[in-house]
Amino acid sequence: MKKAVSSSSVAELTRVATQFIKFGAVGGAATLTHVGSFTLGIELFGLQPLVSNLAAFCVAFGVSFIGHFCWTFRDQTMVRERGLRLPWAAFFRFAAVAGTGLALNSLAVFLVVSQLDLHYGYACVLMLTAVPFCTFILSKFWAFS
Repeated sequence: MKKAVSSSSVAELTRVATQFIKFGAVGGAATLTHVGSFTLGIELFGLQPLVSNLAAFCVAFGVSFIGHFCWTFRDQTMVRERGLRLPWAAFFRFAAVAGTGLALNSLAVFLVVSQLDLHYGYACVLMLTAVPFCTFILSKFWAFS
């Protein structure tokens, strides 16, 4: 006999799927912010590419953190009767998650290009699938919990 799926299980799955979609939307906005800031830094302000990239990463990190804290994981960052929790602990944990994402992306490039001698496009597949999934899990269950 098949066991019926409870409505609470469906509701939780829907909530997590919605969070994942929001996570992707915020990530997309942060990526566009990074690319735009990077380009502006070089073209408008005459920054060297590495300096512009660092500045753009910081701006995009801010967009990402605020988006996730206030929208993606809002239900986890709220405290009953008092509104939003202070963001400092989440900020530092999310910074560690962002660093982990950067390390995983770098590892993917290293393994695919340097060790397997494959085209870097294969690393992009990992960067667009496995790494966001890992950073979503870390964000949901650690950074914003």
